[in-house]
This record gives sequence, structure tokens and C-alpha cells, in this order.
Amino acid sequence: MAPAEPPAPPRRGWITWLLIGLCAGLGYGATHRLLRYPFSTEGWGGHLRFGVKPVPGTSLDSLRQRSGERNQTLRADLDKLQAERDRQREQAETDRRQAELETRDRQEEPAAAEAQPPAAEPAAPTLPAEPDLEAPIASPLLSPPEPAAAEPPAEPPAVPTNQP
Repeated sequence: MAPAEPPAPPRRGWITWLLIGLCAGLGYGATHRLLRYPFSTEGWGGHLRFGVKPVPGTSLDSLRQRSGERNQTLRADLDKLQAERDRQREQAETDRRQAELETRDRQEEPAAAEAQPPAAEPAAPTLPAEPDLEAPIASPLLSPPEPAAAEPPAEPPAVPTNQP
């Protein structure tokens, strides 16, 4: 007789799923209760742990009172101001480069005048003579094609026969 194998222990996987379900239900219930809780001054007594402080700096109303125009809105086109600054910066850069080029040209001008002797008047350019259109052009690249030599027709290959 073969020895009997001990039975496999029962699986306890259902306990894991039970714990996961209980945790999810507890989280859902707590979230639901918190969302339904009225957060008004009556519910928690309305006592703050700190006092409200004003924002530091000068308020817009005080600036308007200083200028005397209370109902006028403040307008500023920041893109336009930035474009104007960029244009001025590019103009200044262009002017600076132009001044550098002029200074360099003035410095190179006397050195170039000393290095070159005074040149005589340039000669008038001469044109090449017109080619004769009547004469044929001889070119070694364009020789007439040679006729191909006629080859005798090839005989069909002999088929070997195996005869005893």
C-alpha cells in the first residue's frame, strides 16, 4: 500500500479579500461623512487660531486716492512696453555695430593706401573673336560608331547520349 498523502491545507485567500473590502467600505463611509459635514461658523464655533492681517504694501485704492482719479481704471500694455524695450535694445546694438565698422574702415583705409601703388587706368576688356560658324567641329569624343562584326550563328550544344 502506498502511503496516503496528507490533505492540502485549505486556502485562506478569502480572508485577504474580506480585509480589503472592509478597508474600502470604511474609507467610503468616512469620506461620505466628512463631505456631508457642514463647514460653517456654527459647526466649529467660528474661532480662528490666528488673526487676519492686511496684505503688505500700498493698496490700489490708496494709490487712486493720491492721484485724485477714483473711477478710472489703470491700463498697461506690457507686451507693447516689452516690444518697445526690445526695439530700443536692437537699435542700440545696430548703432554700436555700425560705429565699430566705421572705425575699422577708417583704420584700414590708410594701411591699404600705403600698400598699393597707384594703379594705371584699367585697359578696356577685349572680347574674343567670333568663331566661324561654317567650319565643322572636329571632336575626338564624337567619332562615328564602328559596325559590329557579324558572328556566325552558334550551334546548339550537343546532347550526350548514353548508349550501351
